[in-house]
Amino acid sequence: MARQTIAVDVDDVLADHVEAFVAWSNDKYGTDFTVDSYVDYWPELWSISHDQAEERAILFHKERHHRHFVNKSSALPVLKQLQKEYDLVVVTARRESIINDSKEWLSKYYPDIFQDVRFVPIWEKDNTVTKAAICQEVGASYLIDDMLRHCISAAEVGIECLLFGDYNWNKHDALPRGITRVSDWQVIQEYFDAKRA
Repeated sequence: MARQTIAVDVDDVLADHVEAFVAWSNDKYGTDFTVDSYVDYWPELWSISHDQAEERAILFHKERHHRHFVNKSSALPVLKQLQKEYDLVVVTARRESIINDSKEWLSKYYPDIFQDVRFVPIWEKDNTVTKAAICQEVGASYLIDDMLRHCISAAEVGIECLLFGDYNWNKHDALPRGITRVSDWQVIQEYFDAKRA
């Protein structure tokens, strides 16, 4: 039987993105955000226009905070186990300006784990590429992601999705078919162990 591919997101799956982001916003703009108060749509989060939020997002990336994201230490041992039976590929949303830094970060914390690293340009002007489309390109059977909208679009094209974390931004009363919530990396290990049984 051919090896299946698991696509893995970075932010808040492999890296603590939101923790770094809210700390930066609180320091830079005097906000009092917490991980629990975070929402993914930054104009809504800051109560500012889309253009103003875009300026702040560019500044956040320009200051290269992404280079210092804390990695989720529980991920590596599980990924090493999964690597024995699956091909692992990163599929994550990134601005072009931080792609090289992101590759370096992945090499530092997850060396020799991923066969490919694919970046989805969802913030680029006039972009029509989705994570689901990239997952299809790499032949992914599974997607591990913390964003429900990415899981929904991937599930709609037949990719089994693991919605990562018990985050406020991904809470939903009833998950659509093809999406399973996994609270942490240990639960991911159990999920794939059950596939073998």
